[in-house]
Amino acid sequence: MLESEAWRDLNPAARAVYLEVALLYNGRNNGLLALSVRDAAERCRINKDTAGRAFDALRTTGFLDCVTPGGFSRKMRHASEWRLTVETCDRTGELPSKAFMRWRPQPPTKGNQRSPLRVVSVPSIGTDDVEKAA
Repeated sequence: MLESEAWRDLNPAARAVYLEVALLYNGRNNGLLALSVRDAAERCRINKDTAGRAFDALRTTGFLDCVTPGGFSRKMRHASEWRLTVETCDRTGELPSKAFMRWRPQPPTKGNQRSPLRVVSVPSIGTDDVEKAA
């Protein structure tokens, strides 16, 4: 798993969030791993927006599946429940998908390609120009 392209593409925040979710797994609770964005941010000492992007990256690359989305409905806080795709889901019985092994980076599109660097010349100020300006 650690040598997969997907893992190498993750940023350090996403790797830390994955480890926090994996720490909750005890061998019998995959699919019931409750961790909110705010709790993940606090545990990893990152901003909550960064933690949210980390969860998105982990879902996109195939490391995590969201079994039950969290929310603040009816004034009851409810953390999202996650499933590690490397293990069998204990809630649904779904076999490990290991989707991260099939993940490949997106090739850049024409609109996202960086333009070549341009060198802009800056006119130099000679000593005569400095004396005239003073």
